[in-house]
Amino acid sequence: MIKKLETVRAPEIELAGHKRKLRAYLLSQYSKQEVFSFFKKALPMGFAFIILLALVFETSIFQGPDIATAKDIAMKDSRFKTLIEEGGVIKDTQLADSKGYILVSLDKPKEVSYQDKTMAVSGTAGQESVSEFLIEIDFKGKKVSQIKKLPLPDLSLSEQDKERITLISEGSEAIREAMPGEAVIEEIKSSSFQTKLVKKGNNVEAESTIKATIIYRADGKKWRAMINFEENKVESVEFLGEQKE
Repeated sequence: MIKKLETVRAPEIELAGHKRKLRAYLLSQYSKQEVFSFFKKALPMGFAFIILLALVFETSIFQGPDIATAKDIAMKDSRFKTLIEEGGVIKDTQLADSKGYILVSLDKPKEVSYQDKTMAVSGTAGQESVSEFLIEIDFKGKKVSQIKKLPLPDLSLSEQDKERITLISEGSEAIREAMPGEAVIEEIKSSSFQTKLVKKGNNVEAESTIKATIIYRADGKKWRAMINFEENKVESVEFLGEQKE
């Protein structure tokens, strides 16, 4: 009887609350603070790794349209490329509403022709000394959407313009220092203009500023002052030398 009791296998009995107590004991060995601390350390490392991959494989995803991109797209257009090859110079650039704008000035252009789907633009040497073009870049389509020749501003000066120019020159310290007080105005004339691109809301417009020249004379000598009368300032004063009779 004793031998039978010693060799008998006791049945496996699992109490209903045994697993719950075991789970509670194991969880008690690791505090919640330690669990959150692990994730707090792991998440920044994960984000850093993702950003590093993005920078390595495609840095451009963080960049929007810019001036360099606009120029790259423009240079792939045969019309724009012809303008530059003919001597065109980029004077100004601007961005607005997913589009880029480039202002190109062509001084004394040769006979050239730029055909657009909606308009033809051409210039012939001898007709005008300067031609200006506004190029519109479509970033979404990655193309030059329009090339527009800008009309030349009216360079004629009214009597009111001349009076205003005279007042600006009289208040200029640069003119007073450059020439004697008895110097008199011999001539006032428009000399040039400067165009710049101005952003207005979602549009970009080209605006021209006219510059005028004043010729002074005194004691057989001449001076020339460049006046930006739209900005009410004297830009430069130059001595022209002895006056020839």
